[in-house]
Amino acid sequence: MVIYGTQSRLAFIKSGDQHWTYIDKSICDQNVRDVLESSYVRRGLWYRRDIVYRNGLFYVLDHLGVLLSCDVKTNLKVEKITGLDTLHNKWNHKTYLVESFEGDLLRVIRVIEDEYRYGMTIKFVVYKLVDFCGDLHWTEVNSLGNDALFLGDNHSISVVASDFIGCQPNSIYFCDDCDDFYNHGGPNDIGVFNLQDGCVRRHYTLAHSQRLMLPSIWISPTFL
Repeated sequence: MVIYGTQSRLAFIKSGDQHWTYIDKSICDQNVRDVLESSYVRRGLWYRRDIVYRNGLFYVLDHLGVLLSCDVKTNLKVEKITGLDTLHNKWNHKTYLVESFEGDLLRVIRVIEDEYRYGMTIKFVVYKLVDFCGDLHWTEVNSLGNDALFLGDNHSISVVASDFIGCQPNSIYFCDDCDDFYNHGGPNDIGVFNLQDGCVRRHYTLAHSQRLMLPSIWISPTFL
């Protein structure tokens, strides 16, 4: 499943299919009427941000906290899991959806230093999807324990830090996934954020010859 186009539409392809299946916009929109009627949509500030596949379902998150589940196994079924909130509604706060190593869904907000489009990352805020008496909602967490998150536009993953030499627990590794990085000197917003002390440390600096490289991506080798 992918998010595509300026209107953040959804499409998927199954093994053996010859073509993509495009999900009609109205199917998703009927689950997010509260979002569509909000001022954020009228001002062009609403986007679907990330997708995770978990327990046979695709979960799609927008930057206003609305989480959809999509069952594409037989007949397409789309349901809203969480509603609109205003925890992080600035256009320069980027949203990621990650499954923790223990199976929790995490909503991770990347906060840029100011309103300037090419500002540097200064912190992350992490929320976990919790069920309180049947009410699913996002609640902030202050620690990832022994987990480490690796965030990026292509895919975000969670690992047990102690399984990898040099990997820092309770930390978020991030790369520069700005879609217009050529205009701000190359992909240089790369670092590690530690939730315990709230500090960002730059773990890699690009050489001048690397400034025109495409943004970095994370991979999870199958041989580890």
